[in-house]
Amino acid sequence: MDRCKSDESSQRRERVRRERVKRERVSRKKIKVREKAEKSRSTLFSQCFVAQEGRKVGSLKQHVRSHLISQMRAQLYGCTPSWR
Repeated sequence: MDRCKSDESSQRRERVRRERVKRERVSRKKIKVREKAEKSRSTLFSQCFVAQEGRKVGSLKQHVRSHLISQMRAQLYGCTPSWR
């Protein structure tokens, strides 16, 4: 009788241990997926909203302004713009 109870309790302990290990494995997988998603989100954010290196903020305005001025000159005076 004692032996039967001992076998049952060891089987139960083993089953509980396997379930705990499985829960831990699933939890680690979920954490990895969350970290991966967070990393890709931060990468996308930095690609979209962070100024690119090597380009000053005012240089784009200056480039657009000179482009528009050269187009206006071309229309007014009939000459080809310098940017072509």
